[in-house]
Amino acid sequence: CCIVAFLVLTESKLKNWTIKYGSEDKVKQIMNHYRTFVSKNKIFQEFQKAYIEFQQVCDEYKKDGGINRAEGDQIDKFIKEIGDRWKGTSTELRCVQSLLEEVLQHWQRWNTILPEFEAYIVTAYEMLK
Repeated sequence: CCIVAFLVLTESKLKNWTIKYGSEDKVKQIMNHYRTFVSKNKIFQEFQKAYIEFQQVCDEYKKDGGINRAEGDQIDKFIKEIGDRWKGTSTELRCVQSLLEEVLQHWQRWNTILPEFEAYIVTAYEMLK
């Protein structure tokens, strides 16, 4: 089903964005991938829209598909599982953006103090000679 593929793709992307971060350029690259996937593609809105359509199709199938109560319960369970997975995934997606922004702020701070730190090391090295 499309909604499952959508969710699996988003979960896969999320795993790529929650790795051990490296250089500032690498973090910026990850942030750009994140923004492209989440913001430009309107992931939150598109999933919600797809989920509502998915629920409607399932409800129609349960009503007109000639299925028994147990099958209807299985469909309801599946819908709930997808919804629960999305709640967790969407929460993590929101956290990743904050995390990436924080990592970039630390890189900016590091770049700001680096010249002073290097000067200190050079001075200390000279004093030890």
